[in-house]
Amino acid sequence: MSKNTVLIVDDDTSNLLELSHILRSEYKVYAVKDGANAIIKAKESMPDVILLDVVMPGMDGFDVLVELKSDKVTADIPVIFITGVSTSEKEIEGLSIGAMDYIRKPFDAKVVKFRVGNQIKIVNLQRELQNALSEAEEANSSKSDFLASISDEIRTPIKAIMEITNNLQKKELAEDIRSSVDKINMSGDLLLDIINDVIDLTKIETGKMEIVQSEYNIEGLLIDVVNTNTPRLKDKPVKFNLEIDEFIPAALIGDETRIKQILNNLLSNAFKYTYSGTVTFDISYEPKNDGVILEFNITDTGVGIASDQMKSLFDNYARFTTELGGVTIGGIGLGLSITKKLTMLMGAEISVESTPGQGSTFIVRIPQKASSDKILGIESAEKLRK
Repeated sequence: MSKNTVLIVDDDTSNLLELSHILRSEYKVYAVKDGANAIIKAKESMPDVILLDVVMPGMDGFDVLVELKSDKVTADIPVIFITGVSTSEKEIEGLSIGAMDYIRKPFDAKVVKFRVGNQIKIVNLQRELQNALSEAEEANSSKSDFLASISDEIRTPIKAIMEITNNLQKKELAEDIRSSVDKINMSGDLLLDIINDVIDLTKIETGKMEIVQSEYNIEGLLIDVVNTNTPRLKDKPVKFNLEIDEFIPAALIGDETRIKQILNNLLSNAFKYTYSGTVTFDISYEPKNDGVILEFNITDTGVGIASDQMKSLFDNYARFTTELGGVTIGGIGLGLSITKKLTMLMGAEISVESTPGQGSTFIVRIPQKASSDKILGIESAEKLRK
């Protein structure tokens, strides 16, 4: 292991020799006699610690320290002032502009070693932490790449299975066979949702998820979201209500795909955890600068969320249980985590209100730019409500 390095700056040769003698057994030592050369040597050798004399001709220690701190290359090198001045005013001045410590003349070898050693320990610890962070990030990236790759490989055969079951569902089958085919198809849908969630999570964690801004039609977005999710009701005694402000801008600029993903995640949960009553999807807006804040409220009369589960609701792999028997329901708990991360990427907000046994309301507020002055209108709003 290579030695840590120390740069000593002092216009007095005897001081340079004394300090070098004290430190050279433990550290690699560089020495210069003036401020200008100190700055050059610091950039060249990047020492772990600089011992800097305060009183020097030309650039004094304070001037040198200011110069070092103003350059991003040398800004983080810890500086210990060496001085014969005993006034606290000078000491405060040095500490206020970034000095880490002071060593006073005449030198005490034990004090010099102790004060330099403290800074070296901090430098080495920071270096170890940075190396550990880099290794963790590299490992996380490898894990994410593996998950994305294997997920993609799994998706192909599942799609093939679902294509077969879709074709079988179009044929006349015995009741027990049709039931089995339906279960296979439903399980395939669930697996694809899980795989897509894994792929999206890895993209977000590795910074590869991009928010794409483009013009979209609010009516088309809502039709797609409703048509995707209402089949989840099946034969449940649940009524679906859609409410929308007819004055909402008809065309907006934002990431339509990610907004759909957020809404699909929230609506699918509302339908999954609601066994009777209603699911209400309310869309409104709030003018803001050159655009609007879209607000989506998804309210259900489902099982609700316990207060102890609310804190971890948006964590990766968080799954919550019903109040009816403590049964964990579906999925691997990525949907809400991804939803939270997507809202953050878009500069949006998500919040939730819930009462166990009575239901939940998820509120999403997403800033969007308006594409034109045209509004949705009463006719389109009524068509969506039906």
